[in-house]
Amino acid sequence: MVDIDETLDVTGEVCPYPDVKSKRKVKKMQSGQVLKILIDYPLSAERIPETMA
Repeated sequence: MVDIDETLDVTGEVCPYPDVKSKRKVKKMQSGQVLKILIDYPLSAERIPETMA
């Protein structure tokens, strides 16, 4: 099991807000930390992992 360092809840939000908030949150985190993103917008759910790689 992975230890979660931060959680970002963007449920109920649509593009571009989940994408932007996720990127901002990751920039504030240290290398190696794990961010859990709660999301229900399908397009962002596909795009966020692609942009974080």
